[in-house]
Amino acid sequence: MMRYLLLLVLSCLAFTAKAQQLTILTTFTESTIAPLIWQFQQQHPDLEIDVLSRRESAALRQITHNRQHIDVIVSSSRIIFAPLIKNNELLPLPHQLQNRQDKYAFFQYPDPNIAIFGYSGYGFIANQDYLQLHQLPAPTSWEMLTDPMYAGHVAIGSPSRSITTHFMVESILQHYGWDKG
Repeated sequence: MMRYLLLLVLSCLAFTAKAQQLTILTTFTESTIAPLIWQFQQQHPDLEIDVLSRRESAALRQITHNRQHIDVIVSSSRIIFAPLIKNNELLPLPHQLQNRQDKYAFFQYPDPNIAIFGYSGYGFIANQDYLQLHQLPAPTSWEMLTDPMYAGHVAIGSPSRSITTHFMVESILQHYGWDKG
């Protein structure tokens, strides 16, 4: 589904572009979206596509300071879109996409000009060999990870470097509160 919706977004934008170049800024690695770009290029072989793959902070600088022409932004980061929403710099979605967005009514983005094309989830994994070595039971819930026996045995990515980790921590804090979370 994500692939087709992104291709629809790109297709709609390609027809409105005056130049024969499409610049995409993304916080995903280029290899992550390469299959989508390849498929889109098969449909539009005359269109040159330039993919700028940046970390969130660099992408934000690109948007706010460099002011380079960017046609499409593909990111899971709400932070990237904040200055564009604030400055009313997003073009309206093509009519075909506005109808599709109704399918995602359970997740309303703060601006109707942003196309949602996928969702991510998160959870935790356990290294069975490590657990056995340290005589720890496999955790079966988030709450179980708060048991003192897991102190020093739980690792997490840095929320400042991973938007998914940031959202996970934010979600836990919102659900359980600051002290318990």
